[in-house]
Amino acid sequence: MARHELWLARDDGTRLALIDTVVSFAYSIVVHDVGVCSLVLPGSYDAELMQPDRRIDVLRDGVLQRVYLVRRRIDQVDRRGIRSLKVVAYDGNYLLGNPSKTSGRIVAYNAASPQADVSGPADDLLKEVIRDNLGADALTARQISTTYLTVQANSSSGPTITKAFSYRNVLAVLQDLVLEAREAGTDVYWDVAPVSQMAWEFRTSTGQPGRDHTYPGGNPPVHLSYEEGTLAEPVLDEDWTDEATFVYAGGQGEEDARIIETAEDTARSGRSIFGRRERFIDARQETSSDAVQAAAYQALSEGRPSSRFAARILDQPGCQYGLHWSWGDKVTAVYRGRSFDCVIRSVAVSVDSNGKETVSAALEVDS
Repeated sequence: MARHELWLARDDGTRLALIDTVVSFAYSIVVHDVGVCSLVLPGSYDAELMQPDRRIDVLRDGVLQRVYLVRRRIDQVDRRGIRSLKVVAYDGNYLLGNPSKTSGRIVAYNAASPQADVSGPADDLLKEVIRDNLGADALTARQISTTYLTVQANSSSGPTITKAFSYRNVLAVLQDLVLEAREAGTDVYWDVAPVSQMAWEFRTSTGQPGRDHTYPGGNPPVHLSYEEGTLAEPVLDEDWTDEATFVYAGGQGEEDARIIETAEDTARSGRSIFGRRERFIDARQETSSDAVQAAAYQALSEGRPSSRFAARILDQPGCQYGLHWSWGDKVTAVYRGRSFDCVIRSVAVSVDSNGKETVSAALEVDS
């Protein structure tokens, strides 16, 4: 455990004590979701120190990894009569919503309001949701002081999207906005990142939330493969089940007067004698042929086959967490002769009672 330090702090970040009697602990960092830290402490530990929203600062090799808010404690005695205290805490993304998205913050604005019916660059919209519901643009009672939470300046780097989300959970809204941006052709990422033991910053990025280590031009490039022993459990899932290669879109009007436009991907429809896969899209809200045609093209794009590659990274010499790669980085993985540029979407670190560290990381790419 020497390479890790765990500190207990008040909700304002004032440190209270080094947590130096940990039996074991684990923590995770996850793209676009809530990371968890769990500690097992001796039964003699003063449970009253672990009050709701007290912070646990996790440092690895002297570097702050993440700050977690205490939300659960379990005082228990096992069948051997050994008492222990388990503490569960969540990272800054928890400010937006809990893992089940049943609590957190709500987009507390009426439908059609400028805060709940929006259009603009996706990364700017993500930040505006935070400002409107936690930050300076929220009602005073809803604001988190900029001492503890700031929002990165707008950069207008994402695609323009339109979305309505009145009275929905903020975490769920951000996850949906990211999906909309991907459909529009750009991966946009967000995170409530710790900038000190006291403060978080809401940040966005495109491409990847961390560094670009793709091969060969990354800095430095990271090349992973199952054959070289740096990847485990690779999965390449190529799915044509819901493919559409020819789309009919119907706009306003009835029977022969209805506006009908079509779109076809001839490369895919001509791939085999069974290649024509048809889909109808109801675009009756559109009044012009051009708008109906655009709806047809969008449906054709959404009807493309899916390809998903996923694997676990093995932390070992020459491929070590924190040295060669980290959470949120983009790396290149090779499997079955094909290369995939993947974002490391989650990292889980656990340390057992003997001080042995185990790192598990998942990378994934969809196309």
